[in-house]
Amino acid sequence: MVKLNFNLAAFSFQRGVAILAKSFASAIVALNADVQNAKDEAFGYQQALEQGGEWIGETDEDGTVIWDQSQILDYEVDVVDEAAQELRKAFALALYHHWERSARLWTQADNWSHEQLVAASLNRGYPIDPRLAAVRDLLKSWPDVFPSDFVERPNRRTDWYETIQLSDTQVRDAFNIVAASGPTTDMLPST
Repeated sequence: MVKLNFNLAAFSFQRGVAILAKSFASAIVALNADVQNAKDEAFGYQQALEQGGEWIGETDEDGTVIWDQSQILDYEVDVVDEAAQELRKAFALALYHHWERSARLWTQADNWSHEQLVAASLNRGYPIDPRLAAVRDLLKSWPDVFPSDFVERPNRRTDWYETIQLSDTQVRDAFNIVAASGPTTDMLPST
């Protein structure tokens, strides 16, 4: 009988990372285009106003502005930008959990902690990127994902998910980190 030199768990893991990366790339291109279009529309409206274009909005009987088109366009920029941020976070979470589920399979572990999964993976001869903990624990390990003025308030509840701000580059870094934290198809487990 011929022994196969192919690691099916590794194939599943690496293919999953590749599919998530491709999906992220497609989705973020579309959302970034929407962000840019919203910014262009807001800028175009302001330029039109400066050149004597028609103001769009509503005032009350005293002349106080109730709303105007620039407010609507600025709000649209914020909404689309927030959607892009939500997409980045969703992919970062999905990516780490893909690694975690895969590691449970190739280590044959159940309900192990991150540290135990890392140790068991290394024990099998599989690489772990030293930055993998940063993908899992953004606050302690990857401070760049927080705004520069972020201050944790010990006596108040902090909305961590809302606070984290990921760039496209940071999400791509997370993909590289996770892809380097597991076996490849030609890498058979140590026995």
